[in-house]
Formats: sequence, structure tokens, C-alpha cells
Amino acid sequence: SWFGGDDKTNVAGKPAQPERDANGLTKTERQKVTSLEKTLPAVQAQAERNESQKIIQQTAQQVKSLKPVVVAQPGRQGTSKLRNTKAGVPVFDLIKKNKKKLKSGKTKIVRIKVKDIPRLDIGTPDTIAKSDFLPPELKNILKAPGQAKALPTPETLSENDLHKWTKKKIQLVKDWEPNEGEFGLGKVVTQAKVDNIDVNMTPEKVMEELRTLHNITKKDLKMLMALILFEQGNKCHVASGLLHDLSKENKYSEETNFYLGVCAHKMGLHSEAVARLLQVVKDENPDFTTMAVENLAEALPLEYAVKVSNAIKGLKNKAFISDKAADNVNFVHAQAAQSKKNWANVIKFASKVSEKSKKYGEAWYLKGIGLYAQGKKRSAEKELTNLQKWMLASGKADSNLQALTAVNLGRMKFKAERYEAAYIDYKSVPKDHPLWVDALIEQGWTQLNTGDSAGAIGNMYSLHSPYFQSVYMPESWVVRTIGYLNICQYGDAYRTLTKLEKMHTSHAHSIESYMKNNKSSRKYYSTVRNYLQGASNKSVDGLPAQVIREVARTRSFLNVQGTINEKVDEIAQYDFIYGLLNKDIRKLKARKAAAKERRNVARANLKKMKTDKKLKTKEAEFRSTVRASNSHIRKLDFEIYVHNSSKRGYRNLRTIAQKRLNSEKYNLRSVAGSKVKSKLKDMRSQIRQVLEGNEFLRYEIFAGSGEDIRYQAAGGKTQAVNRIPANVKPQKILNWEFDGEYWEDEIGNYRSTLRNNCPDRARAVVGR
Repeated sequence: SWFGGDDKTNVAGKPAQPERDANGLTKTERQKVTSLEKTLPAVQAQAERNESQKIIQQTAQQVKSLKPVVVAQPGRQGTSKLRNTKAGVPVFDLIKKNKKKLKSGKTKIVRIKVKDIPRLDIGTPDTIAKSDFLPPELKNILKAPGQAKALPTPETLSENDLHKWTKKKIQLVKDWEPNEGEFGLGKVVTQAKVDNIDVNMTPEKVMEELRTLHNITKKDLKMLMALILFEQGNKCHVASGLLHDLSKENKYSEETNFYLGVCAHKMGLHSEAVARLLQVVKDENPDFTTMAVENLAEALPLEYAVKVSNAIKGLKNKAFISDKAADNVNFVHAQAAQSKKNWANVIKFASKVSEKSKKYGEAWYLKGIGLYAQGKKRSAEKELTNLQKWMLASGKADSNLQALTAVNLGRMKFKAERYEAAYIDYKSVPKDHPLWVDALIEQGWTQLNTGDSAGAIGNMYSLHSPYFQSVYMPESWVVRTIGYLNICQYGDAYRTLTKLEKMHTSHAHSIESYMKNNKSSRKYYSTVRNYLQGASNKSVDGLPAQVIREVARTRSFLNVQGTINEKVDEIAQYDFIYGLLNKDIRKLKARKAAAKERRNVARANLKKMKTDKKLKTKEAEFRSTVRASNSHIRKLDFEIYVHNSSKRGYRNLRTIAQKRLNSEKYNLRSVAGSKVKSKLKDMRSQIRQVLEGNEFLRYEIFAGSGEDIRYQAAGGKTQAVNRIPANVKPQKILNWEFDGEYWEDEIGNYRSTLRNNCPDRARAVVGR
């Protein structure tokens, strides 16, 4: 039916040629073939089941029709009358027969003659016909040939009957065609249809290429080895050296850039990965660009966000950004926009990151910060509040993200003068987070504004404990001083203010002197690096530890230092991978030595067989060991050759990469030094402002204490009792700097026990 039914006749009466596909089939014929292909498996399976059932039935019928074996000649029973054992074995007891009792009661041994021992006669079995064990088709062959019988002669025809058939004329049928469906046929196959079949097969492009033979070069083999190693998944450290050598060849440059970039990404060599994969993205190779984008956007260090974002935005064909990479790509765009302070794009791309992404929480946070930077304070607070709820409900809480969200929400609410709400957010910052000290100081300001001076004093008391002696925090002393002023404890306020001036005046002079004597950015960086490598409470280059520590924890410096750390780690990673290659080669050589030892033992045993016949039984085992060892040694030789080739290429790659990384690290240190210099300028200005504000606080202390003295002189009463009158001179003066005992778990939860000593008319002094 494949060849029937689709021909139509044109106006001229000639059959029109239907449209046919690559296999020469019309549309209707193709539909029939498709239907037949779907039906055949089910029909074939049913036919096989029917055939199996038929065989089972035939076998059962044959078993039922079996006849018992025919006995051609019966056997005979045995004549021996011997005693049988329990197992049915005939026995003859010689000892018992040899004993004869005498009249004296003794036993005489009689010698038995051989002829007197009875013979064993077990009879003969039945004889069966051999025809019962022959297949039916052989039974007739084995029969004795008989006389052939003549076949009957056919009847003869009369001459009249013969002429009746030989002289009869047969009429020819003209222009007859069977109707459709007649005789079980479909469409009629005509000669014209057969002649119109195109039997010439169109060769495919692949076959055309195969006709042209290409010589396989050593570089082709190296590329093949690299691809096999890459496909194994855990052999990137071996493949990378081969790929680096081939990347210099134009023929393989695009392909090797991609595979080497993916391998570098897997091995944590981000600089190499970005350099290679960005080139692939730029070329927009359809075979590699999609996977290159996926690798670039995954776990990308912040340093490369702008480069990668620009490259992906520059793609002419956006279809290269797969659904799998979409979330990571949008997050990279948001990070790049944040670096450029393009807050509209931060919000745009951060909003596109879906909840299934690991970056969902961070993208949400960026969106909130972007809204606040645009002045949309209510929307920003709502976004960060919803982020807090989501982290709590989903269980996907990130401690760093939680702290950042809480601190920013606290600041937003503080600026909106919602101090109690801000206090709750500041309290939720964990103690082990770097922002906890800042959050506690800002929490102190909220307590001052809500009238909780005792709580503010207690929190600053926590920060002034020995645990934080290396922390730079002049503002905390201001909070504590104002807290004492608010409860009219002027003596404590004056003492706190004195400590503030003494400590930070010294810091101001140190910063001024350091900046005057040092101009190079690299010197600034060197000072911070030497501090980080030494004790946390030691001054370096004339700068106090508190000042250097404050500089080293600023975000601008930490971002650059984080990039420097990544360069250092990447340089070390190159050395680690080189050591891994050497380790693999040593293992392969040890396995080769073990294989040689097995082969030598087997060969020695083959030689010993000439003198030691016991080893002859293991000859096949020895020869098999020799063959297997030879095969294994050849395999190991090839692996060692591949590893050595890769090692040479990787050594060149490591040299180039480490040189580039060291240069980048050198330049980044200057950038980090400039961040330190800028921060020191800000700190110098901040200390000046604090010290200038101290004059106002000093005035408030003296004015308040004087007013209090006048109040008491006029007969007013205060809460303070048991104080030494001013006219009594103490006999002994003690200077005791330690304020009490500190417990680490109580830090951040202290409250002042000093009573409010202010008259009812006194006003609290609160400011920032």
C-alpha cells in the first residue's frame, strides 16, 4: 500500500506527480508508514505470545501421547542365594564358614577351597527395541528396503478431448483494472509508478566528509586525550596542561578556551576561568557560549561582576542565556549595577532573581538597599521587613544577611524617630557579627532617646570592658557621658569625658603625625598588613592598634583585601594542582612497578616448570598473568605519557598565570593603601568633631553640677545619700581604674545601677 493511492490526473489526462519526501513517499504514504510502524511492535508481541502458547500446547499433547517402552526380549532372574546387606549388596562370610566346633568345645579352622565359593549370578535385564529411541524421521530410513511398487499409469485422453482444449481460443482482456479494495489490494501499482521511483540515494553531508580521508596528527591525538580526560569529570587537573598547549593553535583555540575555562572554574582558578570564558562569550560560538555563560555566572567573585555583566549584556543572541543561568546572570547584573551605584538597575535585575535561586535572599537585600538609595524609604523598609519574615519562615537564614538587614532596618527606623522599633532591630544583631559593636553603639542612642539612660550606660560599659580594648569607638564614650548627664551623675560624666579626651587626643596626634610622614599608598597598606600579621593590641609605625583595626574593618578596604586574598589563594592553588600531578605520576609508576613484579614472578614460575612438575598444573594461570600484566603495563605507560605531557603544559600555564596574578596583586595593594589613606582622613575629621563636641559636654557638666550645688544649698533634696561632704578632706586617695568583674556572656546586657540624681525640674541632655 506504500505505492498506491495518491496519483491524480491533470487536465491533459496524464497522471500528476505528487510531492514526495526524502524517502520517495507521498504525504498519505508517509501517514500509512507511521501508522504501520506504531502498530507493528504490538502485533509482533502478540504473534510471539501466540507462537509460544502453540508450542506449549503441542508439547503437552506429545507428552500425553507417549507410549511405554516396548520390551523386545524379557530378561531372567539371578540364581545366587547369598545374604544381602541392608544396602542390597550380596556378601559371603568366609570367617563364619571356616569355623568348626570339636567335641572338646574348641573351634577348628577349616580351609575353604576356591571352588566352594558360590558364583554371583544376578541375571539379565530386559531388552528393549531400539526403534523407541529414534526420531520419527529416521525410523523409515532404518527399515530394510523392500521391492519398489509401480505407480499407476494416468488415464489416456481421446483425440477428440485433446482437440477440444488445444483448439479452443482464449480471448484477451483489454483495459481492465480491478476496483479499489478488490482482491485484498489497496491502490494498483502500475508500471508508470514503478518507473517513476527515484532509486538514486542522496548522499548525506556526513558521508561526503567521510569520503575524504584526513591524516590524524599528534595535535589531534592530544586534543582527543584532553577531551576524554575532560569528560571523566575529575581529571581537569590533567586535561588543563594539554588544553593550554593546544590553545595556541588557531584550529583549536575556541574549543580549548571553553574547556580550559570550565576546568579552571572547577579548580577554583577564577582569574583564568573568567579570562578564557569571556573570550568564548565574545566570539558567540553556538557550541560553547551557553555553557560558558552558565559557568561564568555561577559562584562569581565580586571583583569580576562588572566585566562579566558587560560581556553578557553585549551578546547579540540572547538565546545563549539559558533558563538554568538566568537567575545567576540577573544577580551578577545587580552586583555590577551596585558597584556603579546605578540603583534603578539594581532594583530591576534583583527583582528578576527567582526564589529557587541560592542568591534569592541576597538579591532581595540588594533590592531593599536600592530602594532606600532612591529615597523610597517606606518601600525599602517594607522590602527588608518582608525579607526578615521570609528568612524566618523558610529556614534559609543567613547569619550575615540577617545582621545586615537588622542594622539597616534599625538605621531607617532611627532616622524616622521610631526609636523603640529601631531598638528591637539593633538587639537582633548576633554578637559574633562584625557589625555588633556598631549596632550596640547605635542601640545606645535609641535608649537615650527613649529615656533609658541606665541601659545606654550599661551597654557602653560592656564595650569599655577589656574584651574590646583594641576597638576604636569614640562615639561610645559620648553616649556614656550623655547617659550620666541625663541622670545628673556629673562626677561619672566628667570622668568618662576625661577618658575620652585623653584617649582620642592621643589618637588624633598619632594619625596626624603618620599622615605627615607617609605619602605612599603602599606604605599605608604595609602598615595594616604588618598589624594583621602581629598581635592585635600592638601599635605599628606609630599608629595605635585601635586606629589600624578600625581602618582594616571598613568595607572599602575589605573588598579590595578580599580580592587580594583570592589572588593569593589562586597562586597557591596552581602550586597545589602541580603537586597533584606529580602525585598522580608517582602512583602510576608504583602501579607499573607492581605490574612488572607480577609479570616477573609469573615468568620465573614458567621457567621452574621444567624442573618442578607440580607447577605444571598452573601453567595457564601463569601465562594469563603474563599477558594481563603486559597489557596493564602498556596502559600505564600511556597514562604516564599523558600525565607527563600535561605536566609540561601545565607548568607553562602556571608560570604565565602566577606572573599575571602577582602583577594584579601588586597593583591591588596600592588600591587598598589608598582606601586606608582615605579612611584615616575621615577618622581624623571625626575625632576633631568629637573633641569639639566635648566642649559643649564639659559646659553641661559644669553648669549642671553648679546648678545642683545651688539647688542643694537652697535646701533641695536629691536621691544621692552617704556621700562625703565637700568640706571633708579624705585621708587617703585611691586611683582604681577597674570598674568590676566582667562575664563574657553578660556583655551587651549590663544596666547602670546609679539612681537618677536630678531634681524634678532638671532637663535631660540628649544629642548626637
